[in-house]
Amino acid sequence: LFRSVDFEEHHDNIVALTDQVMTLIYAAMSIPNIWTKPTNVNDLRGEIGTTLRFSGIQQLKENSESIVTELIKLAKSNESVLRQFV
Repeated sequence: LFRSVDFEEHHDNIVALTDQVMTLIYAAMSIPNIWTKPTNVNDLRGEIGTTLRFSGIQQLKENSESIVTELIKLAKSNESVLRQFV
């Protein structure tokens, strides 16, 4: 998926993108029981997807749906760890 991404070229963009995605996830986690609310989870998916598609990195744009799915899975399964940083 990321074999052809020049990480040095996109370093600043990737750092900013990571910050944006984590901000979205942390904001969504402020909603009580977020993972049991499909509408809120879908909103989060849409916000992350939009962020990826407008990142300026073609591979993220092309694979945004699968990346969003994995990010949501990670956020959900690691909620207790993420809450330590909120």
